[in-house]
Amino acid sequence: LVVTGNQTISGTLTVGGNTTITGALLPGADDTHDLGSTSAAWQDLHIEGNIESTDAMSINSAAGDISFGPSGSLTLGTDKKFEFRDDAIYINSSADGQLDLVADTEIQIAATTIDVNGDLDVSGTYTGGGLMTTGGNIVIPNAGNIGSASDTDAIAIASDGKVTFTQEIVATS
Repeated sequence: LVVTGNQTISGTLTVGGNTTITGALLPGADDTHDLGSTSAAWQDLHIEGNIESTDAMSINSAAGDISFGPSGSLTLGTDKKFEFRDDAIYINSSADGQLDLVADTEIQIAATTIDVNGDLDVSGTYTGGGLMTTGGNIVIPNAGNIGSASDTDAIAIASDGKVTFTQEIVATS
């Protein structure tokens, strides 16, 4: 069957093989028809080129919504995430205002400079491989220690502020 020109089909058209369309496949009216449904869904969608629009566009699925905004933004539904390799490595937002980078072993950031504009809260061990420079004060907890790998309590500061050195104090003139 070869159809030329514009054709309107009312009702259902069933095709038993591949269909090639050389023009646009358009709905009967703007923003009134779906491509697929919850009971007859498409398996894969292949798009070549850019998704650009002056209006927002949504891809709805049984698992949730994905929206492409007019500024090129991509929005996932509230409980959705980007997964990499398996479900233990992902990026999501578990709460409003919070972005989670989750990995079951390690998150590696490779750059010449990492700029953190805010507080840094490290709940595990901090290990630095280079010089640590601060523009402010270094505060340790009450009854905390300052030391080296071989003498972890070389300088002990008691909760009352008294300082104890475990080694001989050597000063230069």
